[in-house]
Amino acid sequence: MESKSIDALFEKWFKMVSPEFPPELIDTVKERARTIFTATLSGEDPELVVERIEEEFLERVIRESGSRLEDIIRRLELFANELSKQGEFKVVAENFVKFVFTLLRKILAVYRKLLTEEFKAKMKAYEQIEQNIEQFAILVDQIRNPLAAALGFVEIYVDHEEARMKIKGQLDRIAELVEQLEKGWIESEAIRNYLRGDIKNEVSTKENSYH
Repeated sequence: MESKSIDALFEKWFKMVSPEFPPELIDTVKERARTIFTATLSGEDPELVVERIEEEFLERVIRESGSRLEDIIRRLELFANELSKQGEFKVVAENFVKFVFTLLRKILAVYRKLLTEEFKAKMKAYEQIEQNIEQFAILVDQIRNPLAAALGFVEIYVDHEEARMKIKGQLDRIAELVEQLEKGWIESEAIRNYLRGDIKNEVSTKENSYH
């Protein structure tokens, strides 16, 4: 396929898909995509073309544009649709189809890698929350036990009525705060259980969507 035809086809296609990319990414994507499609439509081996595409570049495009796998497939379908209108379509069709399938295999591998990294990051955050909740529970117990002893001490050993009532009032206030802390611990426990299930469900859903 002649370079002029490839350029005209590419420009028309990129005009359709460019709004889906953030401004800081457009020039990079356009330059790389032009090189990739030109090589493919010029008859280069699709596997070699895809092999030259760095995973880091694909990761960046996916992360910064928020592209889902179905978004990428749709963009390739748009290109294929425009390509099918070209007089030289039959000449390049087989090479382009091989390119698409090879590229999608590589992209799928990148998505799985990103999913694994995302899962690890969420699990690390979850483990930190779990540790904080356990420390929270220990703290509540550490406050409650000496507080109960202090209340008993005041009742028995403080004879002055006004002083006893003031001290007891402050201790009762601390007891209320401890109860609030305990309630917060119970709510945090519920959140932890929710997060545990939510992380597993999200990973399972994404894995299924990539098959």
